[in-house]
Amino acid sequence: MVLRYNISPDDIVAFNLFLLKNVPAMRRSAFWVKWRLTFPLCVIIMGMGVYYSDPRIAVAGVLFFALTHVRFNRRIRRHLMKQAIEGSSKEILGMAEVEIKPDGLISRSLHIETKIDWEKIDRIEVDGERTYIFLGERRAIVLPRKSVTEGDCDAFIQMVNGKILSDSPNLIPK
Repeated sequence: MVLRYNISPDDIVAFNLFLLKNVPAMRRSAFWVKWRLTFPLCVIIMGMGVYYSDPRIAVAGVLFFALTHVRFNRRIRRHLMKQAIEGSSKEILGMAEVEIKPDGLISRSLHIETKIDWEKIDRIEVDGERTYIFLGERRAIVLPRKSVTEGDCDAFIQMVNGKILSDSPNLIPK
């Protein structure tokens, strides 16, 4: 069975944001980047509000904290989009296909062809519009459901899931 689809920069950004939310090491790193500067500044501003008995300053500290986090998330998304468009991910953008073979998957794009043995597949996760076939903690085949041009994505995932479970009885995909 073959599944053909188109990978866009939005798909690359969505995958990286998915990793940022779900990989503990990346989540910790983002947490410390956010809190390292904003929390002490918020405490200082709120402390000034208490010292000067002006609740407007304390409210300004809370607003500063909230707006900084919103701005941080937007900045991360913008940086990831820029990286996807200009960076080294150009070889994975565009038309791609994944084919099921008896001994594994074959993943092809315009520039790369990779054979993946069944035991190398870590897990399968679904995030709304996309399905990720993980080949490690931070590497995956991204299957954007909306841009599938040939094949049935759900049937494909069912077949891959069945192969993973039959070849690796100890592995239970998420």
